[in-house]
Formats: sequence, structure tokens, C-alpha cells
Amino acid sequence: LPIPDLVGIGKNTTFGTAAPAPSLHAFIENAIIDEFQGAPPPAAIVAGLTFYVQQLKRADCPGGADAITLTRDTTRVREMLFLARVALKKDDASTADFLVLSAQNKLGHIHERFAGESLAEARADLISVSRNLAATRTALRNAPEAAGKNIDAVLPTLDALQESLAQQEVFSLYNKGQLAKAAGLAPEAPAP
Repeated sequence: LPIPDLVGIGKNTTFGTAAPAPSLHAFIENAIIDEFQGAPPPAAIVAGLTFYVQQLKRADCPGGADAITLTRDTTRVREMLFLARVALKKDDASTADFLVLSAQNKLGHIHERFAGESLAEARADLISVSRNLAATRTALRNAPEAAGKNIDAVLPTLDALQESLAQQEVFSLYNKGQLAKAAGLAPEAPAP
């Protein structure tokens, strides 16, 4: 079945093709749970995704890919942790947990781009931050007030880590030449 375009979908009365859902909210929740076999997300996450998708307009979606950079990815980790703190202040531990898990996932994406023997220390540092976030998730279940302190402690570590990773970025798969080499492709010709 063709994948539906999400731009302008908020105006529809049914959502999806194989098993149409009565609302955009139900469509998104079903896609996460049924199509991707994900755990049911917190209600606040589904509500946020629904609002986001309802707002998509063709004019706001220019063509072209968003550049994948270390700065972009580490900024996303910081944003997720900031939003987890906001959720904690609203006593929404399930949304905070989802956001901390998302930050760990993004750290995993960064880890993948620091491949190779020479970048083992960078990967170990990423794993260390991820383990600190795992401890934060445990705290969310047992002592939510401590979880906020854990997040606050991770942020300076993340800043130092980003600085260290930036010094090694040229050797990582964030570097287009390194990525092409790893993929067995010819590197791009230098700009004139």
C-alpha cells in the first residue's frame, strides 16, 4: 500500500488505508503500536505528534534533506533532556521517560558515526553518558525528584563530550569523505 502524505492530512475525515482510523490521534497511535510494534507511548507524546502533523503545510516543507551533523544531533539530545525536565516539573514521569529514552537513542546514532578502532574512546564516552541516562530512567520509576538532578548532572558532561567529539569529527562518519570511504564509494571531489 502507498504511504500516505502527511502534509494537509489534518483536514481528512478518515486516516490510513488498510485499516482506516477515525481520527489522526488514533492513526498515529496505531502506527506506533501496530505497524512499528512499539510500546504504547504516553498520551502527551501522541497529542504532541498529532498537533505537529495537523500543522504540516506544503509551504513549510521545502525539498531537500536536512544535513546530518554532530552539532545537530547533540543539540537534539540536549532538547530532549530539556523537555524531559519540563515534563518532570509537570509531574509527567512517563513523558520524561520517553524523552530520556529518545535522548539515549540519539546518542546511539552518534555512537554509530564514531566507528573504527581510533574512535573507541569517543564511543566509550558516549556509552558512559547513555548509562547515566539509563540510571535517570531508573530514578524516574523509583524517585522522580532524583531524576531531575540526574539530568542536570548529565548536561555538563554532554557539553564536554560534544567538545571532545567535535575534535574527532573529521575522522568520524559525520565527515562525508569518511562516510563515502566506509560505504565503498568514491569520495566527493573537492570544491574548486
